[in-house]
Parts: sequence; C-alpha cells; structure tokens
Amino acid sequence: MKNFTTCALSLIVLLGSTKIFSNDIQECLDQFPGHAVSGVPSVQGSPPGIPYNDNQHFCFRDNNQSYFALEYSNHYQMPVWVAYKLSPNNYANSGCNTVTEAQVECYFGSINWSEFEQCRESNSLFHQEPGALNNLDLNAFEYSGHVRAPLAPFAAFSWSACAAKKTFSTVNAVPQTASLHQTVWRDLDAQILTWARDKGELFVFSGPIFHEFPYESFTLFQNRVLDPAKIYPSATPLRRIVGKHYDNFRRYAQGDILRPALEAIPSKINPNHKNLIVPTGFFKIVYFPGENGNSPHTIAFLIPHSFENLDFISDKFSYLKDKQDFWKFMARADLVEQISGVSFSGIPKEQRASWGDPWYLNTRGSARPLRENCSNSVQEFEQVSHFLIGSTLDARIAECATN
Repeated sequence: MKNFTTCALSLIVLLGSTKIFSNDIQECLDQFPGHAVSGVPSVQGSPPGIPYNDNQHFCFRDNNQSYFALEYSNHYQMPVWVAYKLSPNNYANSGCNTVTEAQVECYFGSINWSEFEQCRESNSLFHQEPGALNNLDLNAFEYSGHVRAPLAPFAAFSWSACAAKKTFSTVNAVPQTASLHQTVWRDLDAQILTWARDKGELFVFSGPIFHEFPYESFTLFQNRVLDPAKIYPSATPLRRIVGKHYDNFRRYAQGDILRPALEAIPSKINPNHKNLIVPTGFFKIVYFPGENGNSPHTIAFLIPHSFENLDFISDKFSYLKDKQDFWKFMARADLVEQISGVSFSGIPKEQRASWGDPWYLNTRGSARPLRENCSNSVQEFEQVSHFLIGSTLDARIAECATN
C-alpha cells in the first residue's frame, strides 16, 4: 500500500473549503416522486419539506445535478430517511460504465494521474459532514461488531465519481451488524438496482427503525424460524448491544447463527458513542411511478436488527435461492410508516397499502452485480460521469463542488 498522507491532507483541505451539499431540499426535488415538495417524506407529522424538530435536511449534488437527499437526526446521529432516484440511463447493460470503491478512493487519494494509475488501495473516503450539528466520529462503531452502512449505497451511485464520493458522508451512515450489511442488506440493494436497470426509473426510500420491531407481521417469527427475543430491544444503547455481541462471539462457534461476523470488544468502543441508540431494524421502499401508460408499483421491506445472522433463511425455503433471504421481509409501506414515524405522501395511498406486488415478485432471482466481465480500461473510465482522465486532485475536487 502506498503512503497517501500528503494526498489525504490535500483532500481534507479541499473538502473543507468547498461546499459539497446543500441544506435546501428544493435543490433535490428530482429525487422525490412528482419532483415536488409534496413528495418529500415527513417525520412525526412535520410538513413536507420541513425537518422535524432539530433534524437537518441534506441535498447531495454538484453544480449540474442532484444525487440523493436525506433527513439527519442530530439526536440519533444518523439519517431517519434517505431518498434517491435510480435511472437505467446511468448504467450500461454490462454495468461497466461504473467504478469500484477502491477506484474511487484512489481517484480522490492520488495527487496526479500517474499516482492513480499505480494505485490499488488508498485511504477511506468516509468523512464528517461540515454542516451537521452533531456528527458521528469516524471510528464511532469500531470494536462494536457493527459497520458504517451507507443508506444511499455506493453501488447505486458508482456511475458518477462525484456521486460515489458523496455516499461516504457520516450523515448517510447507520450502524448495522457486519453480517446484516454484508449479506441480506447488500443483496436487497443489488436486487433494487437490478430492477432499475431492467424496469425503468425507480424512487427508493431507506431508513432505520427505533420503535419495537413488528415481528408479529412476519411468518418467520410466527413459525419460529427466527427468535423474536433476539431482535435488538428498542431504546437500547450501543454499549449494551456490544456486551451481548461480546458474549455471543465467545460462546458460539464459527458458523453458528448467533456468532457475530465481527468481534465486539466493550472496553474499546468509542466513549463518545457508547450511549448511541441502535436501530431495531431498517426499511426500504421502492416505488415505480409508472410511465408511458404503465401502472405504478410499490414494494417495501422491513428487516430486523438481530443478534441472529439472517443469511441462512433461504436454506429453509425451497423456492428461495442463495442471496434471496430478504424476500421473507416484505411488508406494506404503510406498516413502515406506522413503525418508523415517517410518512411517504409522494406514494399514492393505495400503493402504500399494497403487499407483494407481482410486478416485483415475478423477477425473484434476477439480481445481478455491476461490472461483470469489465476490463478497467481507460475507455470504460471515459464513460463514468465526472471521471476526468489525466486530471489532478484539485481538478477532481472542483468538479464535484457545489457553489
């Protein structure tokens, strides 16, 4: 690995001197159904377009376009909802007009182009958001058994160097167990991205759940495939969750459903965040607004934050293949509204009350990754938005700034 100290310092200085987000949600209206304020989610009854209490809106964009928007809770120190639009026009059929995380990190971690061409690994782009009133520390979840999970996922924005970089903001991140993030949640993101590539423009909403998870609504818990007692309790601080993970890591063998993917060490967790309230679950809502005479379609998912690893579920059901565990967590969007306290008035009421739309169900098993059989050639980089061939770091940062 190269020494990127000088590059990282340059990046920090440039990020500190350029505005890469806007607090004006009006600048991100194209990320919401109807491209109007009425499509902006509202929290705890707040009017659309107005943040709840001391929450903050963030619109991530550059001078030419917006990428995603969110409402950040300074109380919980994480977003309560994130919204973004997926367009098939941004992805080639092969997905090769995209970049990997390592490539983006090298792109924004190399002073000049020759360094980029030699780079294979660089510093993480995760950064605190200058405009947030109560930022997470960059090592907030270290030794906790959890990872920083971006709710606007990197892969969805890998068609643009600027958009991809912006997903590394701390205000876009929630704590998720490493097992959940690396399996069920990532597989769901891949399926949603495939729907967008195959079916057309989609609007996606994602966020955490802090109330008691509604396990009674899922047959997995009714049939005791999963244990509801293993779901994270509501209003539980990180230090208590970490203590349980610590015990489970030592008590259960590799491969056991209760063995955490990452070791948790209570004595080493960040003291600034030991009392951070950990979500009991997470939601995704996908909305196809209908176009050219097509009908709208909605599907939602509620996934528990559990001490149990969830990636074994497909083994229990013959009609589910590997990486399809998330299908057992389908929910109605109005149940998501009830549990999360977030209203999605940009989605028609009858759509929010629907469950198991065949328009999505009939594509079960269609998820495919980006960048299959790609060459990482300069010709591919030329197809990536905001990817400046032969550029300097100064030019790359300027390209992604919002004036």
